[in-house]
Amino acid sequence: MYRKDKVYNFLERCVSHIGYAEIKNGFNGIGTTEISEAINIDRTNCSKELNKLVKEGKLIKIDGRPVKYFPIDKIKEIFGVNINKTNVENLSEFCKKEPTLNVFERIVGHSGSLKLAIEKASAAMIYPPHGLNTILSGETGTGKTMFANLMYKFAKSHGILNEDAPFIIFNCSEYSENPQLLLSTLFGYRKGAFTGAESDQHGLVSKANGGILFLDEIHRLPAEGQEMLFHLIDTGKYRRLGDNDNYHFSKVLIIGATTEPIESVLLATFLRRIPMAIDLPNINNRGIDERLELISIFFNLEYDKIQKPIIVKKGVIKSLLGYQCIGNVGQLKADINLICARSYLDSITSHNEKITVSKKALPSYILEGILNADKNREIDYLINSLEGEFIFDGSSTPDTLLNSQMWYKRVDKDASLNTIKKELEQSILEEYPSSPYNRTENENIFKIIEPSVYYEVNVVLKIAERKLNKRFSKRTYVAFAMHVNSIINQSTGHSTLNIDIDELKKRYEEELKVAQIVKNHLEYELGIDFSPQETYLFTLFLAMDEQNSLKKDKKRVGLLLMAHGSGIAKNTAKVANSLLETEHTHALDMQLEKRVDEFYAEFEKTADEINEGKGILIMTDMGSLNSFGELYTEKTGVPTRTIDFLSTPFVLEALRKTLIIDYELDEIYSEVKEIMYSHFNQKVKKRKTSIESKEVIITTCLTGQGAAIALANFLRNSVSMIAKYNIELFPTNNQDFRIGDFKNKKILAIVGIDNLNVAQVPFIPSEKILLENGLLQLRDLISSYYSNNDEENLIEFSNENGLMKILNESLTFLNPQKTLNILLDSFEYVKNEIEMGDNQSRYLILFVLHCASMIERVLRTESINYPEIENRIQEDEELYSVLKAGIKVIENNYMLEIPNCEMGFLMDIFDTK
Repeated sequence: MYRKDKVYNFLERCVSHIGYAEIKNGFNGIGTTEISEAINIDRTNCSKELNKLVKEGKLIKIDGRPVKYFPIDKIKEIFGVNINKTNVENLSEFCKKEPTLNVFERIVGHSGSLKLAIEKASAAMIYPPHGLNTILSGETGTGKTMFANLMYKFAKSHGILNEDAPFIIFNCSEYSENPQLLLSTLFGYRKGAFTGAESDQHGLVSKANGGILFLDEIHRLPAEGQEMLFHLIDTGKYRRLGDNDNYHFSKVLIIGATTEPIESVLLATFLRRIPMAIDLPNINNRGIDERLELISIFFNLEYDKIQKPIIVKKGVIKSLLGYQCIGNVGQLKADINLICARSYLDSITSHNEKITVSKKALPSYILEGILNADKNREIDYLINSLEGEFIFDGSSTPDTLLNSQMWYKRVDKDASLNTIKKELEQSILEEYPSSPYNRTENENIFKIIEPSVYYEVNVVLKIAERKLNKRFSKRTYVAFAMHVNSIINQSTGHSTLNIDIDELKKRYEEELKVAQIVKNHLEYELGIDFSPQETYLFTLFLAMDEQNSLKKDKKRVGLLLMAHGSGIAKNTAKVANSLLETEHTHALDMQLEKRVDEFYAEFEKTADEINEGKGILIMTDMGSLNSFGELYTEKTGVPTRTIDFLSTPFVLEALRKTLIIDYELDEIYSEVKEIMYSHFNQKVKKRKTSIESKEVIITTCLTGQGAAIALANFLRNSVSMIAKYNIELFPTNNQDFRIGDFKNKKILAIVGIDNLNVAQVPFIPSEKILLENGLLQLRDLISSYYSNNDEENLIEFSNENGLMKILNESLTFLNPQKTLNILLDSFEYVKNEIEMGDNQSRYLILFVLHCASMIERVLRTESINYPEIENRIQEDEELYSVLKAGIKVIENNYMLEIPNCEMGFLMDIFDTK
């Protein structure tokens, strides 16, 4: 390529986004110095080439200090004027006369991705004598209907059509199952043509006379209809349905639209009558700048609807620019409508006059846009070039949003173009590292890590990869995201780790610098303040892969999972190892028929093999396995710690920490236990010893724990007045309840399994809440007390969906659907052995709510006291035997044994004596 061509091509690229608004706002061309630096040629030679281009009529010179240049073709495109001079004092001279825009210049992409389509459409409309019939093709949501409407307006503005010419739209798919109805709608019909044709009727072809008939989904037009249309095209004549004697006349231009390959769905004879075919590109082929314009338009449309300023975070714009928008422009518009609706709701509840759109409003498939590997660098550059947040308040046009703040404004302020140009070219040309995850793995990870955290960590680690010139393993991506997620969940902003700071600074100097960038980025994007110590821990994550390569020299804490049954521990280990790309987690499963001493021997052998010198963290499901670690330590002196709980999220947290060489056994044990306690405290609402609210609703069950807590959570989420009036929910049971605890408090109602028989306090049984009008009764009680007529949309439940809702809200680690299915099987046996009469629904609810909480208690090895349980069993041995047989299905599925103390409470549910 000649030097002159390099100069001109670079100038063209630099001004590709410049429009009328930018020149009016002060953009005034690009100078010699900036161009010479950018394309790396001598300034004098660059000046010579620029002057040659001016003489050739390709550039206009803007006089001043420094002298600047601008392509003449771009001026013609923007202002619609011919240029007969080579010099101007300022480009703004052209703004004295407003540009004469044609209708197509109103759409995004008119000088970009849609330029060819517009040229063909314009030619089709003005072609003598009456224009060319046209077919538009493109995916769903590419804007075919809008484009056809613009063709119609263009034809009117150029005098091809009269101002009052009709534009008739018909979707051929509406009657595709009834060809007769479709054809009668298009061409009209004669009286008596078919049953119900009571008079002559004109069709759409007649109504479109003198204008345009737009046939959407034209591929659904039957062959007979296509033949009738091409006869109309050839002769201007057509017959109504049922009229074989008379012709009617219509001068109509046809525009068809289809999502299908044209040649395969339309008759060749019909296609020959439609000489102009225009393909509209999908949104992924329209460029980042055009998508940003569309995003701006759609947010401004939402502002027009709600008349509140909309503040959109950069991360949201970045996600919208990068996600796979399968439904094209139509889906983009709908998605922006959805996230604005979510954010609007947040603004109402927080009493905020402005609407702030943050990542929490985004569905996961939009959040995934941050990881778009092909565009990410280009998006990063474009977004980072824009100043501050995006504010949509009706004052910002697409042009001013996209262009007035972009990189060319920095150029006009005499910023160095060399850096900008190189970064832009690099962002477009350099192949970006692909995402380390596939969609299936993402779905598994989202069960453990919040999508917004996951994606933001991915973004910042890619920045770190560029700065450190390295690629991180999948293990590092997942481990780092888990770490950040756990800090946010604990709301502490920090974790604890004993680190030799001086050694770390000396050994990982570059990683430490980048870790500070990582920390700043995450603080800004996620809205959390990390402690200064996190910078050092982040440094270790950035060096994790290097540390692991030194495994032979550096020792780590071992991790061993043990569980009863077949495959539980091994499957959990497999998932954890797969996600963190390691084999560090080991597992042993104890078959139910195996003796404890035999299994201990297996454990001892495995522990010897995996001990690297820093001890072993053991995670078990329950029972005798909990004592293995202590026995092993006494015998060998190898330190062990045992966590008597086995769940994938906590195993992953333990594995993540064991992979960090600097962690010690006690640190890992303490931090995992802390996270577990934090998790359970969030999920299980524990009873309060003192009640702050003046009004109280008491929920009850036999134990005062599981079902009572579940009911409290259910009521809190089902009756909004409870939160509105700050009514306290207090779970308890008959044994623990003391009326004196509620001195000076108003008990509005007692809900649940156990009636506490408090004078003048209504009792609503749990089965009434779920199966009858219990929620309505409770709402009326609250409304009556507060003299309020609030209306609420209360849900009607069946047995199963009501129970499912409660289990979803109350279970901490069991799968609610699986648990419900098992409990229904268990109840099926019990109901066949015990006479329940009309109370079967009541017993089912009590049984399910109690047993669900009971299973989790037993799995956590939490004990619950039932006074004089042996006497209780002796009192009703028959009931005990029936229930013991009935819960076998529970014991077999969860590989546990229900203790007699729990059996006592179960017996109380079905007590018939």
